[in-house]
Amino acid sequence: MRYSIGIKLSIFIVVIGAICSCNKKYEEGPRFSLRSEKHRVVNQWEVIQAFYFDSMGDPTPDDCTVEAWHYGTLEFTEDFTYTIIRYSPDSLVKVVETGTWYLFNKKRQIRTTGTETESLVETGETIDEWNTATAWLITKLTEDEMWIWYLYESGAHEELWLRTLQP
Repeated sequence: MRYSIGIKLSIFIVVIGAICSCNKKYEEGPRFSLRSEKHRVVNQWEVIQAFYFDSMGDPTPDDCTVEAWHYGTLEFTEDFTYTIIRYSPDSLVKVVETGTWYLFNKKRQIRTTGTETESLVETGETIDEWNTATAWLITKLTEDEMWIWYLYESGAHEELWLRTLQP
């Protein structure tokens, strides 16, 4: 009987040690999760903060970029489709992006490939449409919070802080 308690205690200590020694996959966490990355990404997200950084890494008040994300939403589905909506109530234009997504780079990034459609908010009339492919770096991925950023060819980047969309 004493051995079974000792064995159970040893197994418990090894498991706790393994959990505590886990390297964080994402810069801002979490350290450990029971849910897979895919199941944490699959959700409806709203943008709570948007930042734009110039090629030197300095925050830049790019009002167009930040304002467009103020009412932004992202939805990633179980069947690997996505929808991103960006618009501002003060703007006449709304951008809707749809397509497919997948995780890559050891599940540290999300690749989105699809079509962006720019339309007039008031009438829904399409202004322009183009194909797009983006690699988003995940810096935080929890059950109800995700931080992602996108690097432009110029060296500038956008960072989005998302939380699950509240019904």
